[in-house]
Amino acid sequence: MKADRDIRILLNVDSENDALLFLNKIKSKGYNPKYKIVKTCKDVSD
Repeated sequence: MKADRDIRILLNVDSENDALLFLNKIKSKGYNPKYKIVKTCKDVSD
């Protein structure tokens, strides 16, 4: 079993479901994602 590895991710996606599928895959590979889901450039700076 792999040790958890921290990773920070900024996701720019139209579908929150797609983002959650991606995050679940990342977690299954042993990563511990800290993430933010954004839809616009303004959301990045908030």
